[in-house]
Amino acid sequence: MLRKTQCDFGWDWNIALAPIGVLGGVRDALGLDRLDIGSDDSAAPADGSGGALAGTSLSAGRYIADGVYLGFEQGLTPDSGSVNIEVEVYPRVTVEGEIGQTNNSSVGLNYKFDY
Repeated sequence: MLRKTQCDFGWDWNIALAPIGVLGGVRDALGLDRLDIGSDDSAAPADGSGGALAGTSLSAGRYIADGVYLGFEQGLTPDSGSVNIEVEVYPRVTVEGEIGQTNNSSVGLNYKFDY
């Protein structure tokens, strides 16, 4: 059964389109490992001036080596792009780095434990 989850601007279309294979087909045709259309409420201005789609973004990327992921994300505004890299240093430990078009950057260390 197809169940679409609701988000602030309507429906989460990734879940709705996944069974049809629309994003998967585009992802495969472009040679990408990840392709995602998402929304982030924190990216929208607090006064609501950005409209319903203010936090919407397209992200894409691929593994360029074993355990090394390089990705790009672009929002609807011109200066909302970013590049991120994720490196697996141990089976459960990754280091992530991101730099945006507005000279903001971040580095993170993640530990993953599946139970």
